[in-house]
Amino acid sequence: MCNDKTSAPRLHYVDAHHVQGDGACLDRVDVRGETGQQIGTLDGVIVDVEAGRVLYFVVHSGNGRVPRWKVLPFVSARLDRSHRALSVECDRALAVPFSKLDRDAFPNFADDEHKSTLF
Repeated sequence: MCNDKTSAPRLHYVDAHHVQGDGACLDRVDVRGETGQQIGTLDGVIVDVEAGRVLYFVVHSGNGRVPRWKVLPFVSARLDRSHRALSVECDRALAVPFSKLDRDAFPNFADDEHKSTLF
């Protein structure tokens, strides 16, 4: 995914504080699997700007001393506003390790005027 140079210009990283779902900002929202298990917190999403859709969730896990990021393919998601949690349908076996260097290699969608809406 990250080494595919032909698709790199169409893929952009959007920081979670620029992502909205059901009218709420998804910055630091918990990401949980279908059975409620904690996966991490939403760091951002990777979008295909030409197709106008989210392809991957970037999830931060680990503690402050050993930060880790994972990329999960986007299938579907449901926001639980009362618990500030995003329930995602995913196969954790498909999660790919990700790093801040990987994240920074993507063009960043940093302009506040361009918020990305998941649902």
